[in-house]
Amino acid sequence: MITAIGAARAVTVDAVSYLVSATTLALVRAKEPVPAPRPAGARLRTEILEGLRYVLGDPLMRPVVLANALVSAAIGGVWSLWIVYVYNELHWTAAQTGICMAVSAAGGIVGGLLTRRLTQRWGLPRLMLFGVVGYALDLVPTLLAGPGTAGYVLVTVGHCVAIAVQMTYIAANRSFRQLICPPELMGRMNATSRWLALGSKPLFAVLFGLLATWIGLWATLALGALTFALPTAVMLASPLRTLRGVPSRTLQEESC
Repeated sequence: MITAIGAARAVTVDAVSYLVSATTLALVRAKEPVPAPRPAGARLRTEILEGLRYVLGDPLMRPVVLANALVSAAIGGVWSLWIVYVYNELHWTAAQTGICMAVSAAGGIVGGLLTRRLTQRWGLPRLMLFGVVGYALDLVPTLLAGPGTAGYVLVTVGHCVAIAVQMTYIAANRSFRQLICPPELMGRMNATSRWLALGSKPLFAVLFGLLATWIGLWATLALGALTFALPTAVMLASPLRTLRGVPSRTLQEESC
């Protein structure tokens, strides 16, 4: 679309697609249960602190949430630079970049379809440890590739495989958090997790943008690949490395 109608018009089409999405969601006719009223005297600040206390204090939830926050931070830092790198250094066109991303997204669909079978074979903790490696390996083909067809194929195939692996991590991470979290803390756990993950993105985007200006795009992307290795280290240093299945909440509460 960028090649055919220009970048600004392509962004406009993207914006309109969100309006279409909002319209279709508004047309859904389903009765939702009325939320339970908040306890008398409950304060938002207290509930936020309870969510933070649970997420950062639970020995299983803490590494899962921190790993997810580090993944999100690294994504915010490097993926906007990736576009600049393949365009300026590898001399890709807008159409080539779009095709690479589309093929990679297809890899994510494959990863999603394989998640259930892999979970049954390995268990959610091991699947998380396997899937998070996909982020660390994702940038390696880009760092090794040069301009030309061979480099383009290397990056596209590598990106496709990496996203397939990453999709297993995303599904396993979210499922594990929901299964070990007490129901009454589910909302606060999700809010805290998303705040840590999404809040770090703009900070790392600015940081990596400055680094790219100072030390260059290639070196900054290489640093991003090392940053993606941190979530793996966090989970390997936690009790997750010895788990195969999801512990019951009773056993988890006793361990706390």
